[in-house]
Amino acid sequence: MVRQEPAKLLSPVRIWVSPFFVRRVPMNEILVLYILKRHDLTIYSLQKAIEEIFFPYYKPSVGSLSPILDKMQEKGFLACDEKLSKGGMLSKKFSITQEGLKYFRESITNYKFTGLANVIREVSTFMIMAEAFTGEDKKELQLKLKDNLLVLRNKLNETLDNPYLALANSQLSVLSSIKTHVQDLILQLDEVK
Repeated sequence: MVRQEPAKLLSPVRIWVSPFFVRRVPMNEILVLYILKRHDLTIYSLQKAIEEIFFPYYKPSVGSLSPILDKMQEKGFLACDEKLSKGGMLSKKFSITQEGLKYFRESITNYKFTGLANVIREVSTFMIMAEAFTGEDKKELQLKLKDNLLVLRNKLNETLDNPYLALANSQLSVLSSIKTHVQDLILQLDEVK
């Protein structure tokens, strides 16, 4: 049995270690902060906004957002304005605080990707949020996204080039399509100034 050498990366990969977080920040928290950075909203409007902007990747329920909002409010990342609606129902409108803005920026800067299987979804999500960043923060985010895409592309190349896998034509077609999509995302990142 011949042992294959691991694929060599085309560019050095930066290892991103978070000095601020022991745990990975859930994407739903980041999405909540991103939307509330743009608009103060009720939980229902927040759920709709996330669904409309990030529909190919995330569709949180109101039930999943409620504990996130409570936790983030407890930590001081969100403020809540409670009012009675015309129908007599209590309406809560959430807004992001200065501490929440700082947490949002740190959460993205120090985000730990969840694995190769999720790279396209996570990179695409961050590309949608990229307008929230400027200057060095934006450059750092773009490098981080590109590095993760390069790792995925190299893994795809390794898989496609491995003669011992004996992939069927349909498998080769799917993997080649994913590789093309990854390459398109890399080109989009290269074009962003």
